[in-house]
Amino acid sequence: MTDIAEREKVLAALRGELQVRLAPMDVVPDEEHIRCEDDWWYIPVWPARRVGDVFRYYQGLAEVETGLEDRLKIHVLLLPSERPAKPQKH
Repeated sequence: MTDIAEREKVLAALRGELQVRLAPMDVVPDEEHIRCEDDWWYIPVWPARRVGDVFRYYQGLAEVETGLEDRLKIHVLLLPSERPAKPQKH
C-alpha cells in the first residue's frame, strides 16, 4: 500500500503541472482509482469543461506526464476518463 503522504505529494505535483500545461482539470483522488504499481502512478483524469481541441488536450496530457518525469522523476500515466455520473435522488 502506498503511503498517503506520498500520494498527496504526487497529486500536488500533478495539479501544479496541469496548471502550467492545461486549463485546470479535476483529478479523481479516489483510492480505488488512483494506484501505484512498480513506481508508476496510474491516475484517472477528466477535463473540468468540454474539450474543444481533442488533439491539444491529449498532447497536453502527454506533456504533463513528461514534465513530471523530467523535473520530479515521478512516473505517471494519466488515464483519460469521463466524469463520474452524479447519483440520482429518488
